[in-house]
Amino acid sequence: MNIKWWMKIPAKLILSRTPIARSFLRKFSIFRHGDMDNSAYAFDVVNKHYQTAKPWLKKDFTALELGPGDSLLSALIISALGAKKVYLVDVGDIATKELTPYTNALQFLEKKGFTIDFIKPKAKSRDEFFENIDMSYLTNGLESLRNIPDESIDFIWSHAVLEHVRLHEFDDVMAELRRILKPEGVCSHVIDLKDHFEQSLNNLRFSDKTWESRLFSTSGFYTNRIRHNQMIDSFENVGFKVSNEKRYTWDALPVAKTNFTRPYSDYEDKNLLINEFDITLLNT
Repeated sequence: MNIKWWMKIPAKLILSRTPIARSFLRKFSIFRHGDMDNSAYAFDVVNKHYQTAKPWLKKDFTALELGPGDSLLSALIISALGAKKVYLVDVGDIATKELTPYTNALQFLEKKGFTIDFIKPKAKSRDEFFENIDMSYLTNGLESLRNIPDESIDFIWSHAVLEHVRLHEFDDVMAELRRILKPEGVCSHVIDLKDHFEQSLNNLRFSDKTWESRLFSTSGFYTNRIRHNQMIDSFENVGFKVSNEKRYTWDALPVAKTNFTRPYSDYEDKNLLINEFDITLLNT
């Protein structure tokens, strides 16, 4: 059944406030935070960002992922790719504690030819599984970033995460990423500017008062609605240099601008047509 975008709002508003286990909702793709508990998908994501950053990385680099989502597989994968220390920063402890995704990932990596001798394959818990990895899983969002030492990270990445950072925190998050990144460090980000109803622009129909309210911002469909040009300005304002960028666009707007609230109805089409972009940022 094709559920209309506007029907998803009350459904998520209700489900986000019911005492239904998150693990149960994940099975039906409700309130999932990506597919990072899938070995192949997680490897492709981490490796994509690693290959982007590799020209700037030295041996035994320190890495940070912003928004690991439903698992801690990123720590396992980036360690296999050469990281000596890993930070995973999120807004809550939402990574699965079930061992199956982690043991599956271990087997997946070994089949791909990686020698994983720093993991306890017979671990009885998530924490024990990662005991021999120098990993910090920090779950207080912006405040967690503020507790990371200056110039301590070589490589930062995020995948469809920056669009979820709360609007009032976005510039502060970027400033913190710049602060903790080493000179000559590198960031790789994939940013999805579409709504999370039907991959369109229906989120631009709502006033800031409604959209930024606690009711909407904590219900599983929030995006900050920052457009491409504004994000670029934010990156550059804190001192990042854009090294490389790839944009993806619609041929025509999926929603007529007359349906948008201001200021979005006043934006130029060229900014609204960009629905996703990949970007590499340098700390120079």
